[in-house]
Amino acid sequence: MSPAGRFRYNVLAMENHPSLRLAAALVILLGVPTCVRAQASRPRSVGEKPPPGKKAAPVPPPTPTAAPSPEDDLATIKLETTIVTIPVTVLDRNGRYVPQMKKGDFRLFEDDQEQEIEEFTTVEMPFHVVLMLDTSHSAQFRLDEIQQAAIAFVEQLRPEDRVCVVSFDDRIDLIADFTSDRAQLYRAIRATRTGAGTKLYDALDGVMAERLKGIQDRKAIVLFTDGADTSSRNADGPRTIERVKSSEVLVYPVQYYSEGALRVPSLAEEAPGPRAADPTSPFDPAAIYRAARREHALDYGPTSRYLRQLAVSSGGRFHQAETIGNLNQAFAQIAEDLRSQYALSYSPTNPARDGSFRRVRIRVDRPDVLVRTREGYRAANGDGSSDGRTPK
Repeated sequence: MSPAGRFRYNVLAMENHPSLRLAAALVILLGVPTCVRAQASRPRSVGEKPPPGKKAAPVPPPTPTAAPSPEDDLATIKLETTIVTIPVTVLDRNGRYVPQMKKGDFRLFEDDQEQEIEEFTTVEMPFHVVLMLDTSHSAQFRLDEIQQAAIAFVEQLRPEDRVCVVSFDDRIDLIADFTSDRAQLYRAIRATRTGAGTKLYDALDGVMAERLKGIQDRKAIVLFTDGADTSSRNADGPRTIERVKSSEVLVYPVQYYSEGALRVPSLAEEAPGPRAADPTSPFDPAAIYRAARREHALDYGPTSRYLRQLAVSSGGRFHQAETIGNLNQAFAQIAEDLRSQYALSYSPTNPARDGSFRRVRIRVDRPDVLVRTREGYRAANGDGSSDGRTPK
């Protein structure tokens, strides 16, 4: 009798025992145990001898693996997600960085639709900073002081930050490519010379298209200029604003004025006092002040609006420097901003890949703070290209 037959016989014999009746019934219903079936049906390995008295059965050749068909490829589902990361600076009323913010302090909206913040971090990655110096004719009387302020700015950056120095007038010169070598940067800044004309738009457009394209780390432009373009041929103001919106670069414009404008009283100063004691005197300090301010606004109003828009579009900060003291203060504040940022990441609820501009708004549920961030980002196009967001 075969092993399987003897097993069945023993099971049937045990059915008469009351305590084993249920177990026997289950065994009968289940049939031959798996181990027995596996032993009976186990294929021989290559080179194994058959049992005595049995003829060796031929070992079947291995079944070839079928190549994937086009239908299999079509059935493959490719999942693609897009994460948008928005840098955020939180300031108090005195313009100082607010530390120890938490994820729950923020609410983020894209095109007025609230988004779920998936990741919140304090940004500590190094920056790639392009220091752009306007060396046109308007800077010639203050060049030494401008160079010293620029060097002081570089000194306040972290050692791992990499800086590129570009000067522009009627020419655009790469003085130093990205480096963390401070001595090299100081030599480059001191080597700047003034020229005629101002290719502000061309210089800014070229820096974003050539120097910053492809850089995945955090990046910023510190733009030191009076804001007046006189010589650009390849770009204009609206084009540079649009390029900033479609990039991840932070722009910090520092507007300084020509020698004549620097003699105008600061906006932060109060107007002069009343007329001179002699009522017949034609000298009226207040009238002179008001006239000077009107002339100043006519000269620099449009350029100030342009530079301010660069900052707002990117999430940077606009500074005006009417004195060298203001300039040092502005550079110190920019260095602080670059050291102290948060980053909010989310997956947009709008999945359209239409290349449209998505406006981003961030609220903080804390009183007396100011949130500074970019206006938004450019969505990916249908071909998969994207600006301002990171596909994963």
